[in-house]
Amino acid sequence: MNKCLMLRDYQMECLESVFNEFSSGTSRQLISLPTGSGKTVIMGAIAKKLNKRTLLLAHREELIMQAHDKFKLIWPEVDIGFVWEILLRSILRLLLEAFNHAAEQRGWSVSRSRASR
Repeated sequence: MNKCLMLRDYQMECLESVFNEFSSGTSRQLISLPTGSGKTVIMGAIAKKLNKRTLLLAHREELIMQAHDKFKLIWPEVDIGFVWEILLRSILRLLLEAFNHAAEQRGWSVSRSRASR
């Protein structure tokens, strides 16, 4: 049996707000909801509606697997791949270096951690 997840009213309202803002030209948005309110479900619904590749980062494998399960409930036919720790560390280091470079170009103060040296 294929389970399908129905979004809650506040999740539908959130999606509507995101897409209204997106259609108005706001491409960078932040969704802030309490723990357990379905942010991952909302992210899956956004990815499905846009039919775009989506990157989800988490610091624990358990969270990645939970996100996988939620995405599959929202979008059963989606193909999901995983990037694990060693590659992820390299990607995160590159992102941090790019951010630091951009910040320095803008004259922002940048604090360097040991991981980025």
